[in-house]
Amino acid sequence: VEAAWPRLDAHYDEHFRRMWRFYLAGSMATFRCRHAQLWQLVLSPEGVPGGYVAPR
Repeated sequence: VEAAWPRLDAHYDEHFRRMWRFYLAGSMATFRCRHAQLWQLVLSPEGVPGGYVAPR
């Protein structure tokens, strides 16, 4: 994003750029302190007969 910003400037404003940098800084901090977690919920209105098996 930083290298391409001169081309992206016409489509995104400075607020987007600051928010993007903040998001990346937060992600970096999370990975550095090893507190990253990923949670995924699988919901269905009727349930899954036999239970849900996650493909891995």
